[in-house]
Amino acid sequence: MATFEEYNDRLRSLGVSAPLNAIWLRAQGRCEYCGVDLLELHEVYRGADSDHLLPKSLYPLLIDKLNNYVMACASCHKLKGHRYDPGNGDARWQNVSDLTDDERKQLIDIVIARIRPLREEQKRQLLAAKDFIRLYISTT
Repeated sequence: MATFEEYNDRLRSLGVSAPLNAIWLRAQGRCEYCGVDLLELHEVYRGADSDHLLPKSLYPLLIDKLNNYVMACASCHKLKGHRYDPGNGDARWQNVSDLTDDERKQLIDIVIARIRPLREEQKRQLLAAKDFIRLYISTT
């Protein structure tokens, strides 16, 4: 079994920065919001991105802190948006210099609760579109 350093070296050889390596490895190659395997398909991998859990515009002290980053698939990243604040403007987040693992998990859970219904609506729209297109194809 490879060590963290070996994985890190391998990712670095592929052009992935050391901080991004740590984010990918912590997430185990999955979107931290929906759990999709970011390494399963090339298209999913290419759309994956690191996301600031607490927006950098509102929490400048956390801009470069690894615990303020999550790996996200393109869909979750877009649904969350760049300005959504799971900290809800709470003053306790304004002056922290890093997030604990428990705080990070709490904030991720808040984001998941926000985007879950949006993802479900996207799935319903996709199914409706598929049904419509299949019906159209079958009648032409």
